[in-house]
Amino acid sequence: MRRRNFTQNTSGSVAVILGMVATVMIGAAGVAVDFVNASYIRTSLQHALDSAVLAASSSHVETESEAEALIHKYMDSNWKQKFPTLAVDIKPKLGKDNITSDATTQVPTMLMGILGIKDIAIHVSSTATASQNTIEVAMVIDNSASMRSNLALLKSSLLAVVDTLDSSLSSDVSYAVVPYSVYVNVGTSNRNKSWLSISDADKKSWTGCVGSRDYPLELEDSDSAAIPAITTSLCNPSELLPLTSKVSEVESWIDDLEASVDDTYMASGLIWGVRALSERDPFDEGTPDGEAQKILIFLTDGYSTLGPSYPKHESEDTAGDAMSIVSAQCTNAKAQGITIYTVAFDASADNEEALRDCATSTGHAYVADGAGDLVTAFAAIATKLSTVYLSQ
Repeated sequence: MRRRNFTQNTSGSVAVILGMVATVMIGAAGVAVDFVNASYIRTSLQHALDSAVLAASSSHVETESEAEALIHKYMDSNWKQKFPTLAVDIKPKLGKDNITSDATTQVPTMLMGILGIKDIAIHVSSTATASQNTIEVAMVIDNSASMRSNLALLKSSLLAVVDTLDSSLSSDVSYAVVPYSVYVNVGTSNRNKSWLSISDADKKSWTGCVGSRDYPLELEDSDSAAIPAITTSLCNPSELLPLTSKVSEVESWIDDLEASVDDTYMASGLIWGVRALSERDPFDEGTPDGEAQKILIFLTDGYSTLGPSYPKHESEDTAGDAMSIVSAQCTNAKAQGITIYTVAFDASADNEEALRDCATSTGHAYVADGAGDLVTAFAAIATKLSTVYLSQ
Protein backbone atom coordinates (compact mmCIF):
# COMPACT_ATOMS: atom_id res chain seq x y z
CA MET A 1 0.00 0.00 0.00
CA ARG A 2 1.30 3.47 -1.01
CA ARG A 3 1.73 6.13 1.62
CA ARG A 4 -0.33 9.33 0.83
CA ASN A 5 1.89 12.44 0.58
CA PHE A 6 -0.10 15.12 2.33
CA THR A 7 2.50 17.79 1.63
CA GLN A 8 1.99 17.43 -2.10
CA ASN A 9 -1.83 17.17 -2.14
CA THR A 10 -3.24 20.52 -3.42
CA SER A 11 -6.91 19.66 -3.88
CA GLY A 12 -7.93 21.40 -0.66
CA SER A 13 -6.08 24.61 -1.50
CA VAL A 14 -8.02 24.91 -4.74
CA ALA A 15 -11.25 24.86 -2.79
CA VAL A 16 -9.94 27.56 -0.47
CA ILE A 17 -8.91 29.73 -3.41
CA LEU A 18 -12.29 29.27 -5.09
CA GLY A 19 -13.98 30.25 -1.84
CA MET A 20 -11.89 33.40 -1.59
CA VAL A 21 -12.53 34.32 -5.23
CA ALA A 22 -16.27 33.74 -4.79
CA THR A 23 -16.32 35.99 -1.73
CA VAL A 24 -14.53 38.77 -3.64
CA MET A 25 -16.87 38.41 -6.63
CA ILE A 26 -19.97 38.49 -4.42
CA GLY A 27 -18.55 41.50 -2.60
CA ALA A 28 -17.85 43.30 -5.90
CA ALA A 29 -21.35 42.55 -7.14
CA GLY A 30 -22.71 43.76 -3.83
CA VAL A 31 -20.78 47.02 -4.13
CA ALA A 32 -22.31 47.62 -7.57
CA VAL A 33 -25.85 46.83 -6.44
CA ASP A 34 -25.62 48.90 -3.28
CA PHE A 35 -24.07 51.91 -5.02
CA VAL A 36 -26.74 51.88 -7.73
CA ASN A 37 -29.40 51.83 -5.00
CA ALA A 38 -27.62 54.60 -3.08
CA SER A 39 -27.38 56.72 -6.26
CA TYR A 40 -31.12 56.37 -6.82
CA ILE A 41 -31.86 57.35 -3.23
CA ARG A 42 -29.48 60.31 -3.45
CA THR A 43 -31.29 61.62 -6.55
CA SER A 44 -34.64 61.19 -4.83
CA LEU A 45 -33.37 62.99 -1.72
CA GLN A 46 -32.05 65.88 -3.83
CA HIS A 47 -35.39 66.31 -5.60
CA ALA A 48 -37.32 66.16 -2.34
CA LEU A 49 -35.02 68.72 -0.68
CA ASP A 50 -35.16 71.06 -3.70
CA SER A 51 -38.97 71.05 -3.58
CA ALA A 52 -39.02 71.57 0.18
CA VAL A 53 -36.54 74.46 0.12
CA LEU A 54 -38.39 76.14 -2.75
CA ALA A 55 -41.66 75.81 -0.84
CA ALA A 56 -40.13 77.24 2.33
CA SER A 57 -38.52 80.16 0.50
CA SER A 58 -41.63 81.04 -1.49
CA SER A 59 -43.55 81.03 1.80
CA HIS A 60 -41.37 83.93 3.06
CA VAL A 61 -40.38 82.41 6.39
CA GLU A 62 -38.65 84.78 8.78
CA THR A 63 -36.82 82.46 11.20
CA GLU A 64 -34.77 79.29 10.88
CA SER A 65 -37.27 77.45 13.07
CA GLU A 66 -40.07 78.37 10.61
CA ALA A 67 -37.87 77.26 7.71
CA GLU A 68 -37.08 73.96 9.40
CA ALA A 69 -40.74 73.32 10.20
CA LEU A 70 -41.86 73.93 6.61
CA ILE A 71 -39.02 71.92 5.09
CA HIS A 72 -39.84 69.02 7.41
CA LYS A 73 -43.51 69.33 6.46
CA TYR A 74 -42.81 69.09 2.73
CA MET A 75 -40.21 66.37 3.22
CA ASP A 76 -42.75 64.35 5.14
CA SER A 77 -45.11 64.58 2.16
CA ASN A 78 -42.58 63.87 -0.59
CA TRP A 79 -39.91 61.72 1.07
CA LYS A 80 -41.59 59.57 3.68
CA GLN A 81 -44.13 58.26 1.21
CA LYS A 82 -41.31 56.73 -0.87
CA PHE A 83 -38.81 55.88 1.87
CA PRO A 84 -40.71 55.58 5.16
CA THR A 85 -37.86 53.79 6.94
CA LEU A 86 -35.05 56.20 5.99
CA ALA A 87 -34.66 59.00 8.53
CA VAL A 88 -33.29 62.30 7.19
CA ASP A 89 -31.35 64.87 9.19
CA ILE A 90 -32.17 68.38 7.92
CA LYS A 91 -30.15 71.48 8.77
CA PRO A 92 -31.56 74.69 7.22
CA LYS A 93 -29.86 78.07 7.31
CA LEU A 94 -31.75 81.29 6.66
CA GLY A 95 -29.82 83.99 4.80
CA LYS A 96 -30.74 87.55 3.94
CA ASP A 97 -32.43 86.59 0.67
CA ASN A 98 -32.09 82.82 0.55
CA ILE A 99 -32.61 79.55 2.37
CA THR A 100 -29.96 76.82 2.33
CA SER A 101 -30.51 73.35 3.70
CA ASP A 102 -28.38 70.23 4.01
CA ALA A 103 -29.93 66.79 4.25
CA THR A 104 -28.21 63.55 5.21
CA THR A 105 -29.36 59.98 5.53
CA GLN A 106 -27.82 56.55 6.04
CA VAL A 107 -28.78 53.92 3.46
CA PRO A 108 -28.49 50.33 4.75
CA THR A 109 -26.55 48.07 2.38
CA MET A 110 -27.97 44.88 0.96
CA LEU A 111 -24.83 42.94 0.00
CA MET A 112 -21.86 45.05 1.08
CA GLY A 113 -22.37 43.79 4.60
CA ILE A 114 -20.25 40.82 3.54
CA LEU A 115 -17.32 43.26 3.43
CA GLY A 116 -18.26 44.77 6.78
CA ILE A 117 -19.96 47.89 5.32
CA LYS A 118 -23.37 48.23 6.95
CA ASP A 119 -24.58 51.52 5.41
CA ILE A 120 -23.73 54.29 2.95
CA ALA A 121 -23.91 57.95 4.00
CA ILE A 122 -25.69 60.32 1.59
CA HIS A 123 -25.49 64.11 1.76
CA VAL A 124 -27.23 66.68 -0.45
CA SER A 125 -27.64 70.45 -0.30
CA SER A 126 -30.05 72.96 -1.83
CA THR A 127 -30.35 76.75 -1.87
CA ALA A 128 -33.35 78.83 -2.92
CA THR A 129 -32.82 82.53 -3.56
CA ALA A 130 -35.53 85.20 -3.52
CA SER A 131 -36.17 87.08 -6.74
CA GLN A 132 -38.89 89.06 -8.40
CA ASN A 133 -40.47 87.00 -11.15
CA THR A 134 -43.96 85.95 -12.21
CA ILE A 135 -46.55 86.25 -9.44
CA GLU A 136 -50.19 85.17 -9.64
CA VAL A 137 -52.46 86.35 -6.85
CA ALA A 138 -56.03 85.18 -6.24
CA MET A 139 -57.89 87.37 -3.74
CA VAL A 140 -60.74 85.24 -2.36
CA ILE A 141 -63.05 87.64 -0.60
CA ASP A 142 -66.08 87.09 1.60
CA ASN A 143 -68.61 89.62 0.31
CA SER A 144 -71.64 88.35 2.20
CA ALA A 145 -74.01 90.91 3.72
CA SER A 146 -72.16 90.91 7.04
CA MET A 147 -69.27 92.67 5.29
CA ARG A 148 -71.47 95.50 4.05
CA SER A 149 -70.54 97.98 6.79
CA ASN A 150 -66.83 97.38 6.15
CA LEU A 151 -67.00 97.03 2.38
CA ALA A 152 -65.42 100.42 1.63
CA LEU A 153 -62.46 99.64 3.88
CA LEU A 154 -62.14 96.17 2.38
CA LYS A 155 -61.97 97.66 -1.10
CA SER A 156 -59.28 100.09 0.04
CA SER A 157 -57.26 97.21 1.49
CA LEU A 158 -57.47 95.19 -1.72
CA LEU A 159 -56.56 98.19 -3.85
CA ALA A 160 -53.55 98.78 -1.59
CA VAL A 161 -52.31 95.25 -2.29
CA VAL A 162 -52.55 95.86 -6.03
CA ASP A 163 -50.91 99.27 -5.75
CA THR A 164 -48.04 97.95 -3.60
CA LEU A 165 -47.22 95.11 -5.97
CA ASP A 166 -47.64 97.21 -9.09
CA SER A 167 -45.39 100.01 -7.84
CA SER A 168 -42.67 97.98 -6.11
CA LEU A 169 -42.15 94.95 -8.34
CA SER A 170 -40.63 94.78 -11.78
CA SER A 171 -42.01 91.28 -12.23
CA ASP A 172 -45.11 90.11 -14.07
CA VAL A 173 -48.02 90.18 -11.64
CA SER A 174 -51.51 88.91 -12.42
CA TYR A 175 -54.55 89.16 -10.18
CA ALA A 176 -57.81 87.27 -9.85
CA VAL A 177 -60.69 88.51 -7.69
CA VAL A 178 -63.02 85.80 -6.33
CA PRO A 179 -65.97 87.19 -4.34
CA TYR A 180 -67.99 84.54 -2.55
CA SER A 181 -70.99 84.26 -0.24
CA VAL A 182 -73.07 81.10 -0.64
CA TYR A 183 -72.00 80.77 -4.28
CA VAL A 184 -69.40 82.11 -6.68
CA ASN A 185 -70.61 83.92 -9.78
CA VAL A 186 -68.50 82.91 -12.80
CA GLY A 187 -70.37 85.20 -15.19
CA THR A 188 -73.13 84.53 -17.71
CA SER A 189 -70.62 84.84 -20.55
CA ASN A 190 -69.58 81.28 -19.69
CA ARG A 191 -73.02 79.73 -20.21
CA ASN A 192 -71.92 77.81 -23.31
CA LYS A 193 -68.59 76.55 -22.00
CA SER A 194 -67.98 72.80 -22.07
CA TRP A 195 -66.98 72.74 -18.40
CA LEU A 196 -70.42 74.00 -17.31
CA SER A 197 -73.41 71.70 -16.80
CA ILE A 198 -76.57 73.65 -17.64
CA SER A 199 -79.78 72.77 -19.44
CA ASP A 200 -80.96 74.77 -22.44
CA ALA A 201 -84.09 75.67 -20.45
CA ASP A 202 -82.03 77.29 -17.69
CA LYS A 203 -79.59 79.21 -19.89
CA LYS A 204 -81.84 82.26 -20.28
CA SER A 205 -82.65 82.62 -16.56
CA TRP A 206 -79.17 81.72 -15.29
CA THR A 207 -77.46 84.64 -13.53
CA GLY A 208 -73.95 83.19 -13.37
CA CYS A 209 -73.69 81.23 -10.11
CA VAL A 210 -72.35 77.70 -9.84
CA GLY A 211 -72.69 74.98 -7.25
CA SER A 212 -70.42 72.07 -6.36
CA ARG A 213 -69.78 68.68 -7.82
CA ASP A 214 -70.43 65.78 -5.46
CA TYR A 215 -67.84 65.11 -2.76
CA PRO A 216 -64.89 64.52 -3.16
CA LEU A 217 -64.84 66.31 -6.53
CA GLU A 218 -65.70 69.45 -4.57
CA LEU A 219 -62.14 69.36 -3.25
CA GLU A 220 -60.43 69.14 -6.63
CA ASP A 221 -59.12 71.47 -9.29
CA SER A 222 -59.77 69.07 -12.15
CA ASP A 223 -61.77 68.93 -15.36
CA SER A 224 -62.95 65.36 -14.80
CA ALA A 225 -66.61 66.38 -14.59
CA ALA A 226 -68.70 69.40 -15.50
CA ILE A 227 -69.53 71.99 -12.85
CA PRO A 228 -73.25 72.50 -12.19
CA ALA A 229 -74.90 75.85 -12.90
CA ILE A 230 -77.28 76.99 -10.17
CA THR A 231 -80.41 79.12 -10.39
CA THR A 232 -81.06 80.58 -6.94
CA SER A 233 -82.04 83.74 -5.12
CA LEU A 234 -78.76 83.45 -3.19
CA CYS A 235 -76.60 84.09 -6.25
CA ASN A 236 -73.63 86.36 -5.57
CA PRO A 237 -74.11 89.74 -7.30
CA SER A 238 -70.37 90.20 -7.99
CA GLU A 239 -68.72 88.14 -10.71
CA LEU A 240 -65.34 86.45 -10.46
CA LEU A 241 -62.48 88.15 -12.29
CA PRO A 242 -60.08 85.62 -13.88
CA LEU A 243 -56.34 86.26 -13.76
CA THR A 244 -55.31 89.42 -15.55
CA SER A 245 -52.29 91.70 -15.50
CA LYS A 246 -54.40 94.74 -16.42
CA VAL A 247 -54.26 96.75 -13.20
CA SER A 248 -57.00 99.16 -14.26
CA GLU A 249 -59.39 96.25 -14.83
CA VAL A 250 -58.58 94.77 -11.42
CA GLU A 251 -59.10 98.09 -9.69
CA SER A 252 -62.42 98.64 -11.47
CA TRP A 253 -63.56 95.13 -10.48
CA ILE A 254 -62.71 95.78 -6.83
CA ASP A 255 -64.52 99.11 -6.87
CA ASP A 256 -67.68 97.38 -8.15
CA LEU A 257 -67.83 94.74 -5.37
CA GLU A 258 -71.23 94.42 -3.68
CA ALA A 259 -72.32 92.73 -0.46
CA SER A 260 -75.94 91.61 -0.28
CA VAL A 261 -76.35 87.85 0.29
CA ASP A 262 -76.96 87.04 3.96
CA ASP A 263 -75.45 83.54 4.16
CA THR A 264 -71.97 82.10 3.60
CA TYR A 265 -70.42 78.87 2.32
CA MET A 266 -66.65 79.32 2.55
CA ALA A 267 -65.67 76.28 0.49
CA SER A 268 -67.21 77.75 -2.65
CA GLY A 269 -64.81 80.68 -2.58
CA LEU A 270 -61.71 78.67 -1.74
CA ILE A 271 -62.00 76.12 -4.54
CA TRP A 272 -62.63 78.83 -7.13
CA GLY A 273 -59.57 80.68 -5.90
CA VAL A 274 -57.55 77.54 -6.61
CA ARG A 275 -59.19 77.19 -10.04
CA ALA A 276 -58.43 80.81 -10.86
CA LEU A 277 -54.71 80.09 -10.38
CA SER A 278 -54.80 76.97 -12.56
CA GLU A 279 -53.76 76.48 -16.17
CA ARG A 280 -56.67 74.04 -16.59
CA ASP A 281 -60.34 74.62 -17.32
CA PRO A 282 -62.61 76.19 -16.19
CA PHE A 283 -60.16 79.11 -16.08
CA ASP A 284 -56.85 78.47 -17.80
CA GLU A 285 -55.12 81.84 -17.47
CA GLY A 286 -52.64 80.52 -14.89
CA THR A 287 -49.13 79.42 -15.79
CA PRO A 288 -48.15 75.75 -15.42
CA ASP A 289 -47.23 74.62 -11.92
CA GLY A 290 -43.68 75.58 -10.98
CA GLU A 291 -43.39 78.50 -13.43
CA ALA A 292 -44.86 81.19 -11.18
CA GLN A 293 -45.39 81.94 -7.54
CA LYS A 294 -49.06 81.25 -6.87
CA ILE A 295 -50.62 83.13 -3.97
CA LEU A 296 -54.11 82.75 -2.54
CA ILE A 297 -55.37 85.36 -0.06
CA PHE A 298 -58.44 84.07 1.76
CA LEU A 299 -60.61 86.50 3.74
CA THR A 300 -63.65 85.65 5.81
CA ASP A 301 -65.44 87.40 8.64
CA GLY A 302 -67.11 84.37 10.15
CA TYR A 303 -68.10 80.82 9.37
CA SER A 304 -70.27 78.87 6.95
CA THR A 305 -73.93 79.34 7.83
CA LEU A 306 -74.98 76.78 5.21
CA GLY A 307 -73.59 73.45 4.05
CA PRO A 308 -73.65 71.34 0.90
CA SER A 309 -76.81 69.79 -0.50
CA TYR A 310 -75.11 68.94 -3.78
CA PRO A 311 -75.11 70.60 -6.17
CA LYS A 312 -76.41 73.47 -4.04
CA HIS A 313 -75.05 74.87 -0.75
CA GLU A 314 -78.30 75.63 1.03
CA SER A 315 -78.58 73.04 3.81
CA GLU A 316 -78.55 74.15 7.42
CA ASP A 317 -78.21 70.51 8.49
CA THR A 318 -74.75 70.13 6.88
CA ALA A 319 -73.34 73.52 7.87
CA GLY A 320 -71.20 71.78 10.49
CA ASP A 321 -69.43 69.81 7.74
CA ALA A 322 -68.38 72.93 5.85
CA MET A 323 -65.17 73.62 7.75
CA SER A 324 -63.85 70.08 7.23
CA ILE A 325 -64.36 70.59 3.50
CA VAL A 326 -62.43 73.88 3.68
CA SER A 327 -59.65 72.14 5.58
CA ALA A 328 -59.34 69.45 2.91
CA GLN A 329 -59.33 72.10 0.17
CA CYS A 330 -56.54 73.97 1.96
CA THR A 331 -54.47 70.79 2.21
CA ASN A 332 -54.90 70.07 -1.49
CA ALA A 333 -54.06 73.65 -2.50
CA LYS A 334 -50.86 73.67 -0.45
CA ALA A 335 -49.87 70.32 -1.95
CA GLN A 336 -50.15 71.97 -5.38
CA GLY A 337 -47.57 74.55 -4.32
CA ILE A 338 -50.01 77.39 -3.65
CA THR A 339 -49.03 79.69 -0.79
CA ILE A 340 -52.11 80.53 1.30
CA TYR A 341 -52.51 83.67 3.38
CA THR A 342 -55.61 83.88 5.55
CA VAL A 343 -57.28 86.90 7.13
CA ALA A 344 -59.78 86.21 9.90
CA PHE A 345 -61.85 89.37 10.28
CA ASP A 346 -63.72 89.70 13.57
CA ALA A 347 -63.95 85.89 13.72
CA SER A 348 -64.44 83.55 16.65
CA ALA A 349 -61.49 81.82 18.30
CA ASP A 350 -62.43 78.50 16.67
CA ASN A 351 -62.57 80.05 13.21
CA GLU A 352 -59.28 81.86 13.78
CA GLU A 353 -57.70 78.51 14.62
CA ALA A 354 -59.20 76.88 11.53
CA LEU A 355 -57.83 79.64 9.31
CA ARG A 356 -54.39 79.35 10.92
CA ASP A 357 -54.44 75.65 10.00
CA CYS A 358 -55.50 76.54 6.46
CA ALA A 359 -52.62 79.00 5.99
CA THR A 360 -49.22 77.85 4.78
CA SER A 361 -47.82 78.58 8.26
CA THR A 362 -48.81 80.58 11.32
CA GLY A 363 -46.80 83.43 9.81
CA HIS A 364 -49.25 83.46 6.91
CA ALA A 365 -52.34 83.76 9.12
CA TYR A 366 -53.58 87.22 10.07
CA VAL A 367 -56.25 88.27 12.53
CA ALA A 368 -58.12 91.53 12.07
CA ASP A 369 -60.11 92.29 15.21
CA GLY A 370 -61.35 95.59 13.89
CA ALA A 371 -61.86 97.38 10.60
CA GLY A 372 -58.55 99.20 10.83
CA ASP A 373 -56.66 95.92 11.13
CA LEU A 374 -57.75 94.94 7.61
CA VAL A 375 -55.45 97.52 6.05
CA THR A 376 -52.56 96.39 8.24
CA ALA A 377 -53.07 92.72 7.39
CA PHE A 378 -53.27 93.23 3.65
CA ALA A 379 -50.31 95.62 3.66
CA ALA A 380 -48.21 93.03 5.50
CA ILE A 381 -49.14 90.37 2.95
CA ALA A 382 -48.29 92.65 0.02
CA THR A 383 -44.79 93.37 1.31
CA LYS A 384 -44.00 89.66 1.62
CA LEU A 385 -44.74 88.66 -1.93
CA SER A 386 -41.77 87.67 -4.11
CA THR A 387 -40.66 84.56 -5.98
CA VAL A 388 -37.70 82.26 -5.58
CA TYR A 389 -35.40 80.12 -7.69
CA LEU A 390 -32.92 77.35 -6.96
CA SER A 391 -29.39 78.77 -7.04
CA GLN A 392 -27.65 75.52 -6.07
